[in-house]
Amino acid sequence: MPLTTGTRSTPTTEYLADLFAAGPDALGARMAGRAEEGIGEPETVALATSLLAADLLQAVGDGPAAGGDGLAVLGP
Repeated sequence: MPLTTGTRSTPTTEYLADLFAAGPDALGARMAGRAEEGIGEPETVALATSLLAADLLQAVGDGPAAGGDGLAVLGP
């Protein structure tokens, strides 16, 4: 089933929420950050991954209303 606005909880969106969108300390976000160790900034990658997952869930209608795009946190 393609993701569209108004999609409700499915196992896939629940996994995305739990593993990534729950915050930069969520397992999936931490794993993404660890992939950057030695070549990048793991904490920034974990945070960006979490924010992007939350934005995706919001876009498909299955996440909290964030009131703007979460990436502003990473701005200059």
